[in-house]
Amino acid sequence: MEHLRSIGDDPGVEVERALTFSCWLDLTSSTPTFFTRKWCTGDCDGMGDPDNKNSPGWVMIKGQCAALEYAGSRPLNDPLISPLHADHSLISKLPPLMMLIGGTEIILSDNIEFGQLAQGLGAPVQVEVFADMWHDFEQESEGCHSASPLAEGQEALRVAGEFLSGNSSVRVVSVGETTQPGAIRWHYSHNMWPPIGREECKCADC
Repeated sequence: MEHLRSIGDDPGVEVERALTFSCWLDLTSSTPTFFTRKWCTGDCDGMGDPDNKNSPGWVMIKGQCAALEYAGSRPLNDPLISPLHADHSLISKLPPLMMLIGGTEIILSDNIEFGQLAQGLGAPVQVEVFADMWHDFEQESEGCHSASPLAEGQEALRVAGEFLSGNSSVRVVSVGETTQPGAIRWHYSHNMWPPIGREECKCADC
């Protein structure tokens, strides 16, 4: 946003496209998924954001405390550090922007709300949500000291690479005041249990 503010309408400066991974866009930590992405154990083990396992209220407080260290003298809703609060005239000037985010992240709604806002203002912004994934999942392996990269992370990098290389694009799909989802695409994982055979079914009418 500082870059957009400084260049104004300078035709000599052009950003062809941009990309974010797990981007924190509202340092006030007050968008809905700070409250809905609570980590839980037991019957729902593995639900929520594994990087933020506290209760929703405490996750918000921790977020604000971390943000204050970063913000210095700026208020947390300063648009230079919280782009979700940026002037709409600046957001409307964004170049094609792809935002990758994990579906369990507490900052998921930061990205969705920003994508909806930008789309409504006529900016070509697309949010790519990877279901069940956590913060910066692209850098992770399959786990248990595996040398294999996380399959969902590889898919996210492929999507990002195609966009940055110009082999894919984002477009404006909804303009004006809208509550429609805009350009938001969910990626559902197929990196799950292997298929089972009929002999493994124990029910009487399988």
